[in-house]
Amino acid sequence: MKTVISFLIALIVGTGVFAYISRDRVIGDSEARIGLLLCLSGECAEPGTNAQHGAELAAEQINSNGGVLGRKVRLVTQDSNEMVGGAQVISAYRALRRDSLVKYIIGPTWTVGGLPLVPVIAKDREILITSPSLGVADFNEGSRNAFNLWPHDSVGTKGLAQLAMDRGWKRAAVLSNQGPWESAQAKVFAEEFKRLGGEIVAFIEPAVDIKDLRTEALQIKSANPDVVFMSNYTQMDVAAKDLRRLQYSGKKMAILMDETRLKNSEGALDDTIYAIYPEAKNDFAARFKAKFGVEPGISAAQGYDAVQLYARAVTAAHSFDIETVRETMSKIKFEGASGEIEFDGKRGVTKRPVFWSVRDSKQVPLE
Repeated sequence: MKTVISFLIALIVGTGVFAYISRDRVIGDSEARIGLLLCLSGECAEPGTNAQHGAELAAEQINSNGGVLGRKVRLVTQDSNEMVGGAQVISAYRALRRDSLVKYIIGPTWTVGGLPLVPVIAKDREILITSPSLGVADFNEGSRNAFNLWPHDSVGTKGLAQLAMDRGWKRAAVLSNQGPWESAQAKVFAEEFKRLGGEIVAFIEPAVDIKDLRTEALQIKSANPDVVFMSNYTQMDVAAKDLRRLQYSGKKMAILMDETRLKNSEGALDDTIYAIYPEAKNDFAARFKAKFGVEPGISAAQGYDAVQLYARAVTAAHSFDIETVRETMSKIKFEGASGEIEFDGKRGVTKRPVFWSVRDSKQVPLE
C-alpha cells in the first residue's frame, strides 16, 4: 500500500511539474518578455520614468506590426530605486530573474545602481542587459552581456572643459560629491582642464545626502573662480541656490540637466551651460507626445531604442538564444530615436555631445 501511495504522490507531483513546464513553454512561444529594471522613485525617477515610457511606446509599435518572430513583446517592470543603495538594485534584479522568461533586461538608470550590479550580471550568462542612461564604461565593459545606449559622460565632461578654456575661463572650481558617477566626472573635468592649461582653484566633494551646501558655496565664492563645474547632479539645484544667495557672479557648468533640477532650483540654474546628446528624432517626439501628453525627456529615446535594439537583434539572428543575439547586437547598426546606434567593440555607444544652456528656466541650444 505504501508503495502505491508513494507512486501516486510522485505521479501527481510529476504531472504538476510537467504541466508547469508545458505552460511555461507555451507562454514562452507566444511572448517575448523584456524586464525593465528602472528607477521609478526618488532622485532618479525622472530619467527612469522617461525610459519606461519610451520602452512602452516601442513595445506597442512592435506588437502592432506582429511582434518579434511572431511573439508579442511584454514588459515586466521592477523599480530599481537606486538612490536607496546597491542592495535594492540587486534585489529588484533578482525579482525580475525569478520570472524564467525574462532574459532581456533594460536598466539600470544610473551609475549608482549599475556598478553594484556588475558582479551579479557577469555571472548570469542567460541574460542580456542594456542601460538607457548609465554614463560610465565600467558598466558595459564589466560584463560581456552588458550594453550601454547612453554615451560615456566623460566625453561631454571633457568637452565642457575645452569650452571653458575656449571662452577664456582659466580658473575653475569643481563642486561634486562622493557618488561614483559624480566623483568620476569631477576628476575627468579637473584633469582635462589642467591639461589644457587651466587652474583648479577649489575641488569639493561632500557626502551624497547633504542638502545644505552653504559652506561649500562659500568656499567656491572665496576661491573666486571664473567658472564652477557642478557634477553633483542631485544636489546642483541646492548648490545653485546657495551660490545665488552669496551673489556668486561667475559662470556655471553642469554635465547634465533635467526638469526636476530646473524646477527645484527656482531659477538659480539660469545661464548654466551643460552637455547633452542630440535630441530625439522629430517623428519619435511626436509619437511620444501623442501617447503621453508631454515632450520626451532625458533617456526617453534611449528607452525606446533599447526595446528596438533587442527586437532588431533577435530578428536579424532569427533566434532568441542569448549568445547568438549578443553577438548580433555587438555588430548591429541602425538609426534610432536617439540617433545612430553603433557599438564601440566594448558594447558602449559613442556620440558627440552638444552644448545647451538654461534661459529663463528653459533648456535651449547654446548660442
